[in-house]
Amino acid sequence: MRGSVAARYRNSLRPRVLSRRHRRRFLQRRLSAGVDLRGAASRLSSLSLWPCLVPCQSGRQLSEGDLGNGAALQHRGTEPGNRNRASGCPGAYRRVAAGFAPVKTTEVRLGSRSYPVFVGEGILARLSGLLTRLGFSSAPVVVSNPRVFKLHGDSLRRSLEAAYGPAPVVFIGDGERFKNIASLQKVYQGLIRAGADRRSWVLALGGGVVGDLAGFAAATFVRGIPYVNVPTTLLAQVDSAIGGKVGINLKQGKNLIGAFHQPSAVLSDIGTLRTLPSRELASGLYEVLKCGVIRSEKLILYIERNLQAILSASPSALEHVVLEASRIKAAVVSSDEMEAKQRMILNYGHTVGHALEAATGYRRFKHGEAVAWGMMAAVGFGRELGLLEEKSAQRLLRLIHRVTKLPTLRGISPGRVWNALGRDKKFAGGRIRMVLLPRLGAAEIRNDIDPANLKRFLKNFIESSSNI
Repeated sequence: MRGSVAARYRNSLRPRVLSRRHRRRFLQRRLSAGVDLRGAASRLSSLSLWPCLVPCQSGRQLSEGDLGNGAALQHRGTEPGNRNRASGCPGAYRRVAAGFAPVKTTEVRLGSRSYPVFVGEGILARLSGLLTRLGFSSAPVVVSNPRVFKLHGDSLRRSLEAAYGPAPVVFIGDGERFKNIASLQKVYQGLIRAGADRRSWVLALGGGVVGDLAGFAAATFVRGIPYVNVPTTLLAQVDSAIGGKVGINLKQGKNLIGAFHQPSAVLSDIGTLRTLPSRELASGLYEVLKCGVIRSEKLILYIERNLQAILSASPSALEHVVLEASRIKAAVVSSDEMEAKQRMILNYGHTVGHALEAATGYRRFKHGEAVAWGMMAAVGFGRELGLLEEKSAQRLLRLIHRVTKLPTLRGISPGRVWNALGRDKKFAGGRIRMVLLPRLGAAEIRNDIDPANLKRFLKNFIESSSNI
């Protein structure tokens, strides 16, 4: 008996190659769609479903339906006979990336909707290989902005066309103020022009605005289609691309229209970060710092010791912080997908940060810069409540100021900030939920914040910080 179990385990570690019948059906489908299939048969013959490290007795092969929706790996964890149904496919995504060294992986574990986060240099050039192994069989509708596409579009196109043929592209404006209904309609129209249906999928190439907007379009078009995030900014790679929060802004506030719609995969190419302006890189680093502040003092220490290397776009330093921050976010989202409680700690610095963005029309601050001011406000307010010892507070404030010189708060009306904060999703029942720090590397959610005290503090904070 022991021998048969060992043999079954060894067999489970081998990739399951598509059967001849499935290959023929797949090729016929592509041919009927008018896709150039020269060389496709040989490429397809080696397409494999890389199995879990956990033995799966189902003997399941990659089906045509799985090829169409990219769910092949995600659904294996719930197959009959799989001993680890609850957590999707631990180890499977590492095997997908195994032929793409030095790509590293982490995973958002949400049962049958689990998905990988790939981090590494040169992922864009090898994108189609990873996507094919994940089960995607047709060209996506790409959503991007002109600036990003000028930098990375050629690499993306070459990779996609090698496997899928031409992919239609929809462009939206660059910047937070374009994360609106008008841009969303533009994406819908692009999907319709491309003939998209429920078997189609979206690929978001860009920063947080592109990812949020493309994800929301995918969540709502024909009641939901898959999407893949290919974030090209540090902020998006460590924050907005992971977790399934998608949406758009209204002039009254940020992300007031949105949904939870998890991507099928996140592919973070460290090489794209070298094209970022220094201000954009620094803005993203504040989100990395936030991850350390709420969960990992070790990450804070790494940033303190390697700040110059990170801001100089050192590949090894960037890969380290992106991977660590991605792991933190993936773990938090895995434990609380719908933000019932624990996931709220990811909002550290965002209560005041979002209000500052809205009060200035999304024009003065990069998102990470507003979060930096929000973190400083949270430190000050927490100190008033007796949280976070002075030494730790000063350490965090020094590091925030070391990253870059932040846009000033000069001329911002405390009243407008307060009004924007009142429309925030974290303001409920006359009380404000706020994330505060008892110590560095740990966070707690406070539901007992007195609005009058916070309003007084906020006024003093803005006025006293206006000359910084």
